Amino acid sequence: ELDSNVGSLLFVRDSSIARSVEKKKFHDPALEFFMLNYQDHLFPFFDVGANVGLFSILAAQISDDDSIFAIEPDKQNLELLKDNIERFKTENITIEPVGISSEKMTVKMGVIDCGLSKKSSENTISIDCVSIADLCDKYAVIPKFIKVDVEGAELDVIEGINHGERVEDIIVEIEFSWRDHHRSISRINELLPLDKFDYQFSLAKSEMAHINDLIQSNIGIMQVRDVRSGKDNWIAIVDSRSKLEVLLAVLEKSTLERSSRKWELCIAPKNISTLDAKLVAPKFEFVPLSVN
Repeated sequence: ELDSNVGSLLFVRDSSIARSVEKKKFHDPALEFFMLNYQDHLFPFFDVGANVGLFSILAAQISDDDSIFAIEPDKQNLELLKDNIERFKTENITIEPVGISSEKMTVKMGVIDCGLSKKSSENTISIDCVSIADLCDKYAVIPKFIKVDVEGAELDVIEGINHGERVEDIIVEIEFSWRDHHRSISRINELLPLDKFDYQFSLAKSEMAHINDLIQSNIGIMQVRDVRSGKDNWIAIVDSRSKLEVLLAVLEKSTLERSSRKWELCIAPKNISTLDAKLVAPKFEFVPLSVN
């Protein structure tokens, strides 16, 4: 039981997520920032890779909307997810105990400390998967915000979203690492193209050593402060392929300095991609851009 973004929450003992929360108190603050910024476009909310429910419960605290779907296939996480939902009395959360992939199938996944991973080949188990489109049909809903944290299977999730009119009104938030970017970002740009979506990358101070490269390429940068911790992040807004190439080059430089670095990426339709200080307050605030 640890103090987290939403309050006292049960986590899998000694898992990487538990260690992160125990050390920093707030897990994935960039994701929380994006959820708050787009709270007017958050529901229906699909929490793909819900783990023990932190962000599903956060969504429930933002609104009593009854279209929050916590999607988690790992049995250990599922037990704690149910316990956390009960203790927070968030009856507007629907649990889906399945994996998400590009289509309905059974896949082999490796058991890791905080759930399941497509990348791990140790201690594998079979997981029944459906697509986002399958869940849309099952519940007769179309998500407006999809959070995806599935340890290397993010691209499979995105490929399972139906194309056409329904995808152009969906916000997708994913985590990715440099080792994934060559395949993932190119494919994501095919599925959620930059002529229809803006890509908003949450950057840390290590990337700001190369800020001149970003500014000279007319990439918009917003400096955001977590009021609770005082920690800053920088949101880089990419709206074209040429700017994306510049940003990826900056991320490559940063990765040489810190090989384990991961980034949060929020992909938002251009007509709703504005960052709004009023919506994220009082947890976050925009501050004048400064780099030491």
